[in-house]
Amino acid sequence: MNSQAIPFRNSLRWRFSAFFVVIVVLSSTIQVFSSTRGWRYLLEETEQQIHWNLAADLAEQIQPKLLNTLDKAEIEELLYHYSISNPKRDFALLDSKGKALMGFTPMGSPRNSPVDLAPIQKALQPETPPLPLYGDNPFEEGAKTIFSVAPIKIAGKDGFLYVPLMSNTYEFFIRNTGQFYLIRTIVYGVVIAWIFALASGSLLLWFLGFRFKPLSQAMERFQAGDFFARAPVPRADELGKVSQTFNEMAMTIAQNTKELENKDRIRRELIANISHDLRGPVTSMLAHLEALREKKLSPEEQREYLSIVAESAESQRELVEDLFGLASLEANEAKPDKDYCALGPILRNVCSSLKPAAEKKSLNLELLIPEELPLIFADSRMILRVFLNLVSNAIRYTPAGGWIKVSASTAKDRIQVDVSDSGIGIPQEELPHIFESFYRANKGRPEDPGGTGLGLAIVKKLLELHDSVPTVKSEVDRGTTFEIALPIGQ
Repeated sequence: MNSQAIPFRNSLRWRFSAFFVVIVVLSSTIQVFSSTRGWRYLLEETEQQIHWNLAADLAEQIQPKLLNTLDKAEIEELLYHYSISNPKRDFALLDSKGKALMGFTPMGSPRNSPVDLAPIQKALQPETPPLPLYGDNPFEEGAKTIFSVAPIKIAGKDGFLYVPLMSNTYEFFIRNTGQFYLIRTIVYGVVIAWIFALASGSLLLWFLGFRFKPLSQAMERFQAGDFFARAPVPRADELGKVSQTFNEMAMTIAQNTKELENKDRIRRELIANISHDLRGPVTSMLAHLEALREKKLSPEEQREYLSIVAESAESQRELVEDLFGLASLEANEAKPDKDYCALGPILRNVCSSLKPAAEKKSLNLELLIPEELPLIFADSRMILRVFLNLVSNAIRYTPAGGWIKVSASTAKDRIQVDVSDSGIGIPQEELPHIFESFYRANKGRPEDPGGTGLGLAIVKKLLELHDSVPTVKSEVDRGTTFEIALPIGQ
């Protein structure tokens, strides 16, 4: 995150403002259109409802004058006088086909084309149709209007008295007065809504900026390298959730960074340890081989030198095998080949193969297991490697004259195996780390026998492949016990 000021055009304030303006303009336009249209619809429905029988009332008055003849002068005079009291009305006499025979309007004479009879027939049904009902305006080509209509006899023939209820004069008045005031009122309301929306939007943006500022500052500090920077979580709302998520993310990154730094340190120590472990035996082997080549040695001395070279080579082979084994486990390349197998023979094999090494240090290696143990479902070679590493570790860290015990017991659906010793023990602060790759406990103590720190890491990864987690109990200068629980085969 850049600490420099963000240009206004690229800021959220600009985008929110533009969004508010667009929304207000669109909503205002829709409001004006829907209000004027709804007002006009309501006005026409009310006007037609009130004057629905106007044509019928007028037809009663003029019907006697139209029974036998069409006295246009007399009818026009009658309609004229009627229009004085109803200045917003137009009147037309239509024949049975909808053609205007005569009409009266201040705006002009009737058109020549006939009026559509479908709306007229619908209006003359016994039941009043849904209003407003629109028909042709006989005085304006292509125009529609609400109307009142009644059947009438014109010179002995069927016809209609047709009264457009929105005359041209009245239409002009509506458009230039009523709608003007309505639109002006709506515009006033829209302007007030604009002002309120912009004010509330600005207040909201300021509030959001105020709430985001601590989170932004914490992120900037974190970016600058302060991995302990955290954002306050004042409320349990959406922004609080974002701040909490950032804090959790920052904590995870800080922990991962610390772990990477720790692993990097451990790897550097590993390289130093391996270099030391390789340098000594390789130097010894070269010296003894050089002696074998240059000096005249007795057969007994030659056998002794060759024995030393063989032991050094074997230790280097074990180191290389541990390195390759750990690399294979960490890359998930090693897959267990599980089958039902007996744990007793595996433990006996471990103890018998390592007994010479224990006796060489005057250690008492004891195996305490029942005569029969349930079968386990496991990879026998991997389980053998687990206990070889644990017992070898116990031999390495137990002083001369001490003891090592391997015991087993059945508990529920598992077999628990304990590998105990009377060795130098492990400090409590180092116990959580002993199963980490390349970690070596007791490396600062004078009695530290060396090693690469790979054995226990291999043990943990092999047991994880068997759904087991090793545990350890230890006291300095009193000994250590590793507890391994293996699932019984079902």
